[in-house]
Amino acid sequence: REEYEHEEFSIGGINIPVTDIPEQAERLQDYGNVDLVLYCRSGNRSGMAQKILAVQFDMHNTINLKGGMNAWKEAGLPPAP
Repeated sequence: REEYEHEEFSIGGINIPVTDIPEQAERLQDYGNVDLVLYCRSGNRSGMAQKILAVQFDMHNTINLKGGMNAWKEAGLPPAP
């Protein structure tokens, strides 16, 4: 997500905009085989990030949060403290 989106509503974690994924992939690979949940506003950009990580960096330990923050909010779930 973009920084302003992350500031408006966040569920925590590391914020990496999809355009920065190639430069940050090594940082994400440091997490090893731990499942990484990717999320954005609607699930589209995080889906693109998931594909970039899989195709370009052979990372298959990612989960795209379906519906993103829109679905999170609609479900009535709170932001991170």
